Amino acid sequence: MKAINLKEVRISNYRSIRDEQILLIGDESTFIGPNNAGKTNALRAISILFGGYDNLYGYDRDEDIPFDRQSKKTSIIGNFEIAESEKWFWESIDRLHELQGTTRETNEISLYLYFTDTSTPVYNFFTNVKRPQDKKADYSRILRGLVNEFVSKFQVVYIPSEKSISDLYKTLLAPRLSSKAAAILSSAMKELNEELDSINKSINETLRASNINKAKVQIEVPGGSLENIIGQFSLAVTDEVKTSYLSKGRGLQAAIFYASLHWIDERIKESGQHPVWLIEEPESYMHPELANSSKDMVRDLSKKSISIVSTHSMQFMPKTAEGIHGFSISSGSTRVDRYMKFEDACNTLKRSLGIRFSDYYGLADSNIFVEGKWDVYIIKQCGRKIQELSGHPLPLLLDSLVIDKEGTTGLSGFIKAVYEHVRKEVAAVTLLDGDPAGVKARRELQGFFSGRGEFVSNRDFVSVRTGYEMEGVFPDEWIKECYSEHEGWFDDWSVDASDAVEPFSIKDSKKENYAKYMCSKLHAIEVGDDISSELEERLFNLFYVLEDALSAQSKRL
Repeated sequence: MKAINLKEVRISNYRSIRDEQILLIGDESTFIGPNNAGKTNALRAISILFGGYDNLYGYDRDEDIPFDRQSKKTSIIGNFEIAESEKWFWESIDRLHELQGTTRETNEISLYLYFTDTSTPVYNFFTNVKRPQDKKADYSRILRGLVNEFVSKFQVVYIPSEKSISDLYKTLLAPRLSSKAAAILSSAMKELNEELDSINKSINETLRASNINKAKVQIEVPGGSLENIIGQFSLAVTDEVKTSYLSKGRGLQAAIFYASLHWIDERIKESGQHPVWLIEEPESYMHPELANSSKDMVRDLSKKSISIVSTHSMQFMPKTAEGIHGFSISSGSTRVDRYMKFEDACNTLKRSLGIRFSDYYGLADSNIFVEGKWDVYIIKQCGRKIQELSGHPLPLLLDSLVIDKEGTTGLSGFIKAVYEHVRKEVAAVTLLDGDPAGVKARRELQGFFSGRGEFVSNRDFVSVRTGYEMEGVFPDEWIKECYSEHEGWFDDWSVDASDAVEPFSIKDSKKENYAKYMCSKLHAIEVGDDISSELEERLFNLFYVLEDALSAQSKRL
């Protein structure tokens, strides 16, 4: 448990947040929603809670009170859970209880803040409790001292979306590097001052020797602090070559910056404070290739410190709905919703941004999911030729995106994760082998989707020839010819009593050769040539069924 943990924030009458909105702060607190829905206002309000009597974060009633709430007051309430070990806090709280004639019951406490008409902050740890009139001065002194000490225990680090990485480096990392270096070099301060005095003496003696007596040189450490003379540290990055981080790609710059936040987090705690990280749209700095790694670095902050992220990206959303807050505007006022399911949060984000779940995976209007890259090759190489030879139109199939999920397990896992969502947006058909692995996957998927939108054959999925992998969809005569010419391509081989080809498999290293061999035999057929019944019933029919499945889904959509 963190020594001091922020559990909840309530905000009312602050900018677009008119009616009280409740934010639950946990390990993965996330704000989602369209621009101008109030996410930034909520983050700013949280920072203002820690501004103290000096109004450190600049609340201004003229700007911050909603225009139609001039008779109201901005109110921000933080609910904290505080360990019993924080004696400095509980001793003062218990003294306040004693003065007002109440008793403490839990280790949770609320810090109440509102602003007067002159933007003056007013804090309290209790509401609806009368202060003792005979000990009012004593009570006020203890309360003010405790509030000052309490808010000083926190350091708010606000990372806005509009700042550049170089600006963030200069304002967040560089000053702390200088501070750390100054602490290490502080033992040399006396020697440095003595050396500066010696330099001053030498220069001034030279001036006097030249009859310049009215001028006196005094070189000194600016402000008496080493931090003011320690120059900018060089941040270099070595990947293929060592260069300044500013010469690297934007995504790598951002990843390096987010990695540095963990060091900053430790330095803040080292100083005796609790970091409060308020991070706006971390994805705005990201290259997609580094987004997952950077997401983990950002999310890991929340496991050890108070951390709140606003985002437009599903990648930066936690995988459970508990910490997700959906922001929207209703009648000009911010509304915050909570979610029972992660999918509901995803759908809200998609609607608010005008994107679809399928866009996240780069899907097209028509899609076919397959087990391997040579399945992709066969579909793409054979489709147009089959349409030409058969006269059967295949417009959706020919225009479809065929996606390889690298094996039965990968395909099955992908379908379980996304199909319930993407089927509502695009046409997507899964092509499964008819071998035991494909049958097992088909049964698992049908069981998984039972009662969840179904997983129907020849609509949601299509199975190839029973008992066979995709390679078995070609005529037996072609397969026999291939075996007689390239026996080494096959892992196993057999025919039954009727000389029909039994289920077989091709070596992984030879699947390309096999796919190209079969496609070349198809392309050798001319329009008007006889088409064998096996070719039409297996390969051609497979393509017809895929087209019909895509068509049925498109019509449903």
